[in-house]
Amino acid sequence: MNQTTFQSLILFLLTFKISTVIATYYTESDQFFYIQFFEKSQGIDLLELYSLQASILSSYEPGYTVIIWLSNKLLNRTFFIALSNSLLAITFFNLWIKRGGHWLLIFIILLTNYYFFVCYFSAERLKFAFLFFGIALVFEKKKLKYLIFIILSILTHFQLIILLSAKYISVIKFKKHLINFRNICFVLILVFVFYSLFKNYINYKFNVYFLRYFDFEGLIKIFILLFFCLSYSNSKKEVILSYLPILAAVFLFSGERVIIMAYFLFMYHSISYNKGINSGVILINLYLLIKTIPFITNTIKFGSAF
Repeated sequence: MNQTTFQSLILFLLTFKISTVIATYYTESDQFFYIQFFEKSQGIDLLELYSLQASILSSYEPGYTVIIWLSNKLLNRTFFIALSNSLLAITFFNLWIKRGGHWLLIFIILLTNYYFFVCYFSAERLKFAFLFFGIALVFEKKKLKYLIFIILSILTHFQLIILLSAKYISVIKFKKHLINFRNICFVLILVFVFYSLFKNYINYKFNVYFLRYFDFEGLIKIFILLFFCLSYSNSKKEVILSYLPILAAVFLFSGERVIIMAYFLFMYHSISYNKGINSGVILINLYLLIKTIPFITNTIKFGSAF
């Protein structure tokens, strides 16, 4: 067993233990509906489950339907959360190690970070979408695996199209004043396919959020993350282009999910600079560690962090 595998195993066990404790307290807010959905999913077929998801969770991503359909036959709810949280943690541990981060810094972030705790215990569909997206990036050079997990991530949460767009727009090449559209076309085709399949749901979400709740605080947070990314990146153009879909999304949809995506993009660019031991990564994650404290205390007191 090599060092990274051993570290991943320890992280898996620690995340699993923390998750089993906190999950027993987090029963209100969004989790109330996720628990209800999980309990009512027992013994029904896949199509019925998809309809149930739409009625209870107001979501139409079929990837999450399949995950619950496969899991509820074998796992209880607490074990399901602990297992999925642990898989998310070790996925990003291996991704950030691959990007050049220091193992101990990554370890601490994954066990204390507010945005990870949001994914661990609140934003369940987003958690699985990030899990699949992270696995895709780990297997980026293995094209078939990469494509499969990218599609799974979008099928689990449609807003992952924002991150996918950020990844491909950032590597646009300029040659002889002409743009090479190979990567951007891949994104556009995916967007067209998913919009065609789920047009009514996407239009509903767009009409609900479009410019209705302008998130000025979120915009400031994104610019702070962008500033640090530009400080640590050798390719300013790549960083600026990658943040364009994030900035567009915060105007269109607002909400914490877009900020979480901006954070993951920040970490992807910044973790490789001096192994992540730099002022931006340390300050941002220290701030998020402090935010985790009321998240946990509120969960224990009120059954929800929010």
